[in-house]
Amino acid sequence: MLPDKYYGELQGLHRQLNFSIAGKASLDQLQAVLNSLEEAMNKGKTFREWQKDVRVQDLGLPKHRLDNIFRTNIQAAYNRGHWEKFVEHQKTRPYLMYDAINDSRVRPSHLAMDGIIRPVGDIFWDAHYPPNGFRCRCRCISLSEKQAQERSKNGTGLNKQVTSAMNPDKGWDYNPATAHDEMLTNLVDTKISKLPVSNWFKQTLVEQKAKKLAEIQKTMTLDDIYTIAENVKPDFDSKVEQVANFLQGKAILPPLKSVERAQMKVDNYHYGDASKIRDVLRASIVFDNAEQVNTAYSVLSKRFDVVADGSRNGYATPIHSSDGYFDAKLDVAVSGIFAEIQIHTQAMVDAKERVHSLYEKKQTIQYSVPIGQKLSPEQKKEIELLNKQMRQIYKEASNE
Repeated sequence: MLPDKYYGELQGLHRQLNFSIAGKASLDQLQAVLNSLEEAMNKGKTFREWQKDVRVQDLGLPKHRLDNIFRTNIQAAYNRGHWEKFVEHQKTRPYLMYDAINDSRVRPSHLAMDGIIRPVGDIFWDAHYPPNGFRCRCRCISLSEKQAQERSKNGTGLNKQVTSAMNPDKGWDYNPATAHDEMLTNLVDTKISKLPVSNWFKQTLVEQKAKKLAEIQKTMTLDDIYTIAENVKPDFDSKVEQVANFLQGKAILPPLKSVERAQMKVDNYHYGDASKIRDVLRASIVFDNAEQVNTAYSVLSKRFDVVADGSRNGYATPIHSSDGYFDAKLDVAVSGIFAEIQIHTQAMVDAKERVHSLYEKKQTIQYSVPIGQKLSPEQKKEIELLNKQMRQIYKEASNE
């Protein structure tokens, strides 16, 4: 028998990566049931036909348990298969409409999603693609641009807003068709964090992803990095904007960092190594409060391939630079290069604008010192004075 923890803490995606039946420990029994489900799916068997097959295994489970196992697994496989087709044909049918079964058995939270329309790649489907619970009968229907527009009048379809009533059942807030790779990565990270070894060794393991990406980027010149960044920027911006819109924030999508600025950073901070620059491609999202920032940090971590050693959330854990500035930041991997996503509250953005001239003075002093040389006592004193002024402004912003 698997421990209760499996059915409590290890729900959702773990059920998709592993097959289990609560209270049944025999691997032979589990394999037999799994094989019978696969056969039922391939041959289109009904529940009654499948029920006769599993009775041979003498599981000793009541009909309602067998019904749950059958319908949940069949529906999950059905929706995964449909997702592959939705993605394959999204150029001609770019939208999906949530279709709940409108009868007395439908869950209110599932019914609340009925009729909502979003693009195939929209963030909404990350958490709301069916099935959204055990024995969930919901599905999605693909639509053309014309069909989506025709169904989007008076607060319906594309105009239907996401509300707090639209909640998948506990443990089902994921897209089973797309999240397997993400789940495996998270499982590895969790295993690493629990290893009985030194923190140094754990950190070394976590940083391997960043090192591998740096090795790829190290073969590139700054021109190569800019070429890739220009090509991937539209898709990168679109994904960031989707998260911002979904969480009611404001996306800031600036042009690529200027080549002159990037070259200065490479020369002064990275000793001429272009592989270390991470913000040629960048974006920001601004929210009203820290709670929204924390939510966005979590959502972005699922939507992007995050590089662990370059990510931090200063709103959840006090992380401040010498000048008092903090934010939430994620370094992400995009087509073989680094990109940076910052998340702010509006108060911190306003404070950042106020200290901009002070920050520019600080950088001018730092950039004026040749590589390998140290700041003079006078320069150190001037920088500390600038830092003190900036810390006061940022402190005021963080208390708002």
